[in-house]
Amino acid sequence: MGIRQSEFYPGRVVLAFLCVASVLVLTHLPTEVVPKGLPRMLQLGGSDKIVHSLAYALITASFLLAVKCRTDCRLWAIIILGIAAVGVADEVTQPLVNRDCSGWDWVADLIGIAAGCGVALLSCRGSRTAGLRRPCRSHGAAGFSSAYLT
Repeated sequence: MGIRQSEFYPGRVVLAFLCVASVLVLTHLPTEVVPKGLPRMLQLGGSDKIVHSLAYALITASFLLAVKCRTDCRLWAIIILGIAAVGVADEVTQPLVNRDCSGWDWVADLIGIAAGCGVALLSCRGSRTAGLRRPCRSHGAAGFSSAYLT
């Protein structure tokens, strides 16, 4: 599968990378630098897991919506796995700046990734009703249907 530039919306790609950069900067601020009231504000309902989910939903939706809806599903899978890997790297590197590494934070990231996928799929489904194709078209590769998923 070759990735062509025509499969992406360039402005959306820039926005997606800005989302990732923002999240990584915020999650790697040393605890000494973070204003005292900020952690409390980010703990919606007493937990920061909602914020993790929202952040990764935004990242995922922004990357998937940067890909044109007619693109092969394998590209979506690569993007989703890449974002999940960024979530792992984000958690594993936080102890370097005196922050906690939490597996539960990564689980919240995965929930956000799933939510972002849902948003992107709904958006592409809406595009289909406007006369555009949905994601997940195979290009005749062995073992894949060449029909669009419905």
